[in-house]
Amino acid sequence: MRFAVKRTSSSDDDKSPCPGAWQERDAKGAPKGWFLEIEDLASLLRLAEEDVTLVVSMKPSIEIYDDYRE
Repeated sequence: MRFAVKRTSSSDDDKSPCPGAWQERDAKGAPKGWFLEIEDLASLLRLAEEDVTLVVSMKPSIEIYDDYRE
């Protein structure tokens, strides 16, 4: 399943929020966001092995909370 993914501590649109994420751009070259393919629960758990908290929503999206919280 394809998830939009972002990291709360990074406002840099050019820096990948996690390994395996790719950035998509619109026709004008502007960033549309970062995306990650999660094939199964084991893949999601591997991502969660970092010292972070994951928030997964039905959008589907993943937000990575690390050293920065709003």
